[in-house]
Amino acid sequence: KGRALAGAAAMEPPARPPEAASGEDTEVLYEGFLYKRGHKGLRNWKLRFFVVKGPLVAYYAARTATAASLKGAFLAAKVREWPEEPLGWIIEAESRKVFFVRAETHEQRAQAIEAMRRSAAVNRLHRERDRTAASSGRTAPVSPRCLTGVELGKQGLISEAVATLMEVTRAVPTDAEAWYHLGTAQLCSLDEQSAVASLQRAVALQEDLDDARLHLGVAL
Repeated sequence: KGRALAGAAAMEPPARPPEAASGEDTEVLYEGFLYKRGHKGLRNWKLRFFVVKGPLVAYYAARTATAASLKGAFLAAKVREWPEEPLGWIIEAESRKVFFVRAETHEQRAQAIEAMRRSAAVNRLHRERDRTAASSGRTAPVSPRCLTGVELGKQGLISEAVATLMEVTRAVPTDAEAWYHLGTAQLCSLDEQSAVASLQRAVALQEDLDDARLHLGVAL
């Protein structure tokens, strides 16, 4: 896939294998051009190349789908109809941001909506796994949402990575690696005070987490 943008180098993949992830966690559910309405100014429509992969919806300026052409990404929460736009629909992100999207044909619309609804379902499953792990007092082999946060960071979407990883640590406060990856993302966003707190939490939970100790030394 694409290269990581500058500033995202500290976002490294988890040390543990993603044993808990299902096929849909990483499956590409949809790829294709769709129209996305802008959020600012005239709110004009722009053609974007959408990639729906597991719980993540990303959109690019070009079909190459590299980090350089990435325009944005979000975790899908809900897909609903848009009665005023026959070929359009509305996507609610987990961040509560709302996206207005439109297809060129009814067939394309049906395919894209189905993929995005599956994406939202995968995201809900991930949230439920985290809640179950937290309530049972255990940590899953690796939180799929932690993997998503790491992937966002690798693509240079640091603020989105921080928000996702904060959700993981709230859901599973005993997950040392989630705290570690949150700390590295906060370092990338130059929030050193928060990074120190997160990395200290990671080391307190898992003393042999050497990468967390290393990044903590950088942050202090």
